[in-house]
Amino acid sequence: MVVKYTGWLGEALSQETGYEAARLAALNVLSQLTLATEGDLSKVHELVKVSGFVACRSDFINIPAVVKGA
Repeated sequence: MVVKYTGWLGEALSQETGYEAARLAALNVLSQLTLATEGDLSKVHELVKVSGFVACRSDFINIPAVVKGA
């Protein structure tokens, strides 16, 4: 496993980097779904819940803008 982004938003990472990290995380989920459905995403009928968690400083307030990357 390779970890591309480490650190906290508002400290070591910018909001833009957080957005890209969220995008990459969502692509990884889609990749796992593709593998689990043997390439047929039409087998997925419903997503029950999608959650976003952001590691950030307590004064970082743009969490929704980061999660939108996913």
